Amino acid sequence: MPIEIEKKFRITAEQRDETVALLSEYAAEYLGEDHEENTILSGEALLAKNAVVRIRRTRTRAILTFKRRLEGIADAKQQLEEETYVSDADAVERILICLG
Repeated sequence: MPIEIEKKFRITAEQRDETVALLSEYAAEYLGEDHEENTILSGEALLAKNAVVRIRRTRTRAILTFKRRLEGIADAKQQLEEETYVSDADAVERILICLG
């Protein structure tokens, strides 16, 4: 199972502008924006495992993700993560809700 390592930072508008300026030095290219909707599902069994299930919907796809938080002292969040594309996100959500 892959491990996701994530660290989020709050930055000022000035820091954002500096970061955007640096991206051009690395030939980064703006490809556009996408809208996503995330539905987070939990329940007793998932809580006991320190886990959640997420359904991420965008305009062109839907992805089902299982995430289980790893215990540790690192300040970066580390989670086991499995994901797969789904063809009908609404049906998957109804199924998971029925499963509790």
